[in-house]
Amino acid sequence: MLITKFMYFILILEVSKMSDHKEHMCEFAKHNGVDKMRERVKNPKFICEACGRAANSKEYLCRPVSL
Repeated sequence: MLITKFMYFILILEVSKMSDHKEHMCEFAKHNGVDKMRERVKNPKFICEACGRAANSKEYLCRPVSL
C-alpha cells in the first residue's frame, strides 16, 4: 500500500497520543543505545506497519503484525 506523506503525518499524530509510545521502538531508539535495542529485536516475531521496525514483542511496536 502506498502511504502518502499526509497519511504518514496523520499516523504519527495518532501514535504520538499513545501513552506508552515511549516504549515503542520508533521512540525508544531515539533515547537508548544499541545494547538495549538489541534485547527487543532479538528473535523478532512482529513488524510495525507504521515504521517497518521489527521486535520480539508486539508491545514494542505501534501497529504490530506477525511476521
